[in-house]
Amino acid sequence: MEIRDDSTEHQLPGDGIVVLGTQRRRFRDNYAEPVADDRGAQAVGDAMQQLLEDGFPSLRFPGGLEEEYQRDAAEPHRHYLSASLVPAMVVYAGFVAVDFFVARDVFLLSVLCRLFVLPLMAATFWLPPGARTPQKTRYTVFTWLAILIGVTLSLVACASHDPLARYGQAAVLLVPLYACVAARLPLRYALTACAGHFSVYLLLGLFYPDGPPLAGVLAQAAVLFGASAFTLVASYQLERSERYTYLEQRLAEQRRSEQSDAIRQLESLSTRDGLTGIANRRHFDESFDAEWKRAAVGFNPLSLLIADVDFFKHYNDTLGHPQGDVCLRAVATALRHVAARHGGSAARLGGEEFAILLPAHDIESSGRVADSLCAEVRAMAMPHGSSAVAPWVTVSVGAATAWPTPDDERGCKALLEAADQALYKAKVSGRDRAMHDGPWKPIDVTKSRSAG
Repeated sequence: MEIRDDSTEHQLPGDGIVVLGTQRRRFRDNYAEPVADDRGAQAVGDAMQQLLEDGFPSLRFPGGLEEEYQRDAAEPHRHYLSASLVPAMVVYAGFVAVDFFVARDVFLLSVLCRLFVLPLMAATFWLPPGARTPQKTRYTVFTWLAILIGVTLSLVACASHDPLARYGQAAVLLVPLYACVAARLPLRYALTACAGHFSVYLLLGLFYPDGPPLAGVLAQAAVLFGASAFTLVASYQLERSERYTYLEQRLAEQRRSEQSDAIRQLESLSTRDGLTGIANRRHFDESFDAEWKRAAVGFNPLSLLIADVDFFKHYNDTLGHPQGDVCLRAVATALRHVAARHGGSAARLGGEEFAILLPAHDIESSGRVADSLCAEVRAMAMPHGSSAVAPWVTVSVGAATAWPTPDDERGCKALLEAADQALYKAKVSGRDRAMHDGPWKPIDVTKSRSAG
């Protein structure tokens, strides 16, 4: 490490104040208080927990939770519908062979029904994907497809007079299985499909000219009704289980998020000064070591400023500790602004002593930052009647610059000592000024102060 030793008294003109930029998510800036949105998240979590405990017999969530569920479940449900379509087409087309053997007298009608329905089923593959086709539209299309399949199966079953036709009538039981289990239509759509299919079969059986015997129709209708009832119960249980799983996943995600937030807050508290909100000594030491290693790898300079509030003990004795805390918070804000403007980081070392780390700043640029800090604190114009240098709060700043090397054993400690020595010189030289532990051009402090 190389540190400049020739000291010269100086002061450089200051800059204006620039507000520190915001940080994403829950913190307004690096050291601001967390955004107060925990109550809303907690209320949502409590509502979901209450739903899990009380249940939801109507298969509907209250308020906006139902909309969120429908939006989150849209893609899985679209997959269910698409995955069920090909097997349904294969089975529906394959029953032509059954009709050939048990309903040969209406075999042509069976073929014509397939030629009409199968293209419609295939056309659903061309429904626009994702949000371009609302999920309700998909459900409605598949509900009508199920009813249409039921119409054709019922028509063939009622129109045939083949002695073996009664064996083929079992095909009508496939419709509720498809709607409730394979396609996993939501309960109200599955209920519509089953009710429509049952009504069509019953009407065709009762009123089709020269149709099957009434007793046979009623017996088959009873079987169809029972099958529909059982599959609707299965549909209800499937949707209920899916909604329970959704709530449990949402609650688990919320708990993980709360735990992550708590960890982040604890980490922030462990590295943040409780009074001023900027980094504490622990975080400063960690950052100092990291910046030193980074500068050594990149062969860049690293500068350090140490600032001390002038006559702060007198300020505390005169105005009291509460006002002293206000003063320290104001000075910390000024440091944070200056550090952010110049790509550095501010920290409170303890008491009224602060520091700014300035990566990639050489002697001249760090000197300008040091003077900017003095000017910014002075511009706050906080009254200080016990100060011997000015009627307002001021700071003395010591600055030092090093060119770190990987094999330097003294490392950060030497730079810290150099900055501390420069601070001592600034105090001895009259305070309210910045001193650098290196050669640079002096500035008339008196003129700078009177100009401000």
